[in-house]
Amino acid sequence: MNAGSDMSRVLGLALILWGGAVAGAAVDGVFAKLADEELAALALFAFAYAPAAYLLDRELRAFAHAASGFAGTLMVVDVALALTARAACATSETWSTLAGTPVFAMVVFFAAPLALTLHVAAIDRWLTAGPALSEQRGVS
Repeated sequence: MNAGSDMSRVLGLALILWGGAVAGAAVDGVFAKLADEELAALALFAFAYAPAAYLLDRELRAFAHAASGFAGTLMVVDVALALTARAACATSETWSTLAGTPVFAMVVFFAAPLALTLHVAAIDRWLTAGPALSEQRGVS
């Protein structure tokens, strides 16, 4: 087995476990029982942990740099977030009430932190590829 397939399996398993934990908690009503401050702290943790894991794991960064279909994945996640944000804006509920529902809990605690991490990875890919692209074109 090569390192790329091992990393894809580990990453896939981690995403399944994370998404499954969020889905299970949302369906069981865990998020609906939390106070606003607890929901905010949990969301902030997810938004900090996911990009930090990417930035601190050298192998994960190398995998993301070599991944094909990266831009397409980023666009799909962004469109899903935009549609969900549109649906959230159409309601008169507070964000904490919406975060207690299964669909919006999956967005707040899984999809949005994942999208942030994908954007961090995209910027990282762009920054590391920037000098190489300009050198290929003969620009100094």
